[in-house]
Amino acid sequence: MEDKTLEQHFRAIQEALVQLDDKFTKRFDKHDERFDRQDVVLKSIFEIIEEYDTERKAIKSDIWDLKKAVAEIQIKLESAKL
Repeated sequence: MEDKTLEQHFRAIQEALVQLDDKFTKRFDKHDERFDRQDVVLKSIFEIIEEYDTERKAIKSDIWDLKKAVAEIQIKLESAKL
């Protein structure tokens, strides 16, 4: 093979590799963008769940306090009847 032919093959291979690199870079960039969007959505969902859990715990605590107050009132009523 002539040097010119080898150089042409080398340049063709080099160009193909550059094109593949560009293709993969674009694909990875698209995946990164998609993952970033999903991350924002998942963080929002987590914040909503965290807020819901805080509210749920507060409601549960309020219910416990109300049950305790009702029990105390019932005890006072029963002792007043005696």
